[in-house]
Amino acid sequence: MTNTVDPRSLSLDELRSLRNRLQAEDDVVSYVRRVAQARVDLVRAEQHRRERGERSEDLSSELRVVLSSHLTSGAPRPPRPVEDLGDNELSNELDRICAEHGFSRLDDLTIDGLASLER
Repeated sequence: MTNTVDPRSLSLDELRSLRNRLQAEDDVVSYVRRVAQARVDLVRAEQHRRERGERSEDLSSELRVVLSSHLTSGAPRPPRPVEDLGDNELSNELDRICAEHGFSRLDDLTIDGLASLER
């Protein structure tokens, strides 16, 4: 939100509309943050696999373990309708950045290449 609005100047309908818009924006940011963290978790899993000297396998077989290792419950909030959050500007930008840096081919990257992705 670029301009500051005094909530006292809004009607109840306008206030609800603003709240809904801000919640939707927050949902997108939260989704993209979780996707970014999941990608970092995959990089770390690949690094650990190599450190242990395990043979290269498709990392997708380990996705459930890797992605569930940091699950914590967030603050409770009422459920809201879920929309597809994967097709938005922030998500598309994250996908573009990750593609440019090799996230889609982790097993082809060097140890240094993996370390650079973690940063």
